[in-house]
Amino acid sequence: MVMGDPKVYVEAGNAAASDVIKKLNPPARYPQVNMADRAYPSMPIHPAEVGSYNGHNGADPKYQLTADEYFLLILNADSGGQYYFRENRPGGTY
Repeated sequence: MVMGDPKVYVEAGNAAASDVIKKLNPPARYPQVNMADRAYPSMPIHPAEVGSYNGHNGADPKYQLTADEYFLLILNADSGGQYYFRENRPGGTY
């Protein structure tokens, strides 16, 4: 049984106010990709990128998100944070 209001981690249509985007702290993409320049300078870089996280070395590039992958997450939040899009909707496609 859920009591009270659930925490909203993705503000639909507002990625900048979404807790999950703030936690990920995406890098700058323009005028060029700069992984050291983050959207929220006062917040730390996500721990998955800097050290041992969930049994994996976060500093290993194969576990890090690219700037484009961060951007896709931002677009998802700005588009409403939906899980079911046409491509993965149960029952086929439109």
